[in-house]
Amino acid sequence: MLEFDALSNDVLYGKLKEFYTLESKYHTCLILPQESPREITAGARDGSAYVLRCLKVWYELPSDVLFAAINLVDRFLNRMTVKPKHMACISVASFHLAIKQLQLEPFNLDDLATISQVGCTARDLERMAGVIENKLGVQFGHPPVTALNFVRLIYILFRRLAMEMGGLFFDQFEKVIKLEELEMAIEILLCDVRTTLAVPSTLALALVCNHLEMHLGKSYSMQSPEISRLAEYGVYLQDFIGMPHEI
Repeated sequence: MLEFDALSNDVLYGKLKEFYTLESKYHTCLILPQESPREITAGARDGSAYVLRCLKVWYELPSDVLFAAINLVDRFLNRMTVKPKHMACISVASFHLAIKQLQLEPFNLDDLATISQVGCTARDLERMAGVIENKLGVQFGHPPVTALNFVRLIYILFRRLAMEMGGLFFDQFEKVIKLEELEMAIEILLCDVRTTLAVPSTLALALVCNHLEMHLGKSYSMQSPEISRLAEYGVYLQDFIGMPHEI
């Protein structure tokens, strides 16, 4: 959030356009079978995503690592034929690779293999991370554009609008609209493969708008000037970058 908070609105709108242009490069619409003895199933993918979320909490890492890791997993599954027995190694290796992609301090791989109970060695993780890196053309220092980027940016823009409206409304906004809760909600959605059917920008805007309606709607009617202005701004953001209106 800090990287966005110091930027002017004009720069933020430029970032929004930039992310929207880049999201198709990283987004994968992943369709997996519910049951299969020979293929990765939706349940196996989602189970691995929850393990990565636990690792993110265990190591006290930012949400960026989880999103980068699962982005690598989904893109790899979409591109390669994977045996179910390799799913755990792929997911934990992607976690390791995401840390490197974000240029964070790497963990001891022996510890990571033990804590994750991945069932393979540190050398296996390193080898698998290399395969994923080569197949996907991972560039270190260039993390993917994900729904997390959009959630943070859209939150900042709505917060600045609420600040512009000022008074009691901004106080209420600050009280009930928390970026941490939005990040937690988008993490939960990320762990369900069905949400890959929605492009990240659409998913993020829908989440933020629903969150605003749910929490501010307890204090303001949907017809109030404040809520109407937020709704109009949501439509403006859709139109600004060309999002579809069916969200």
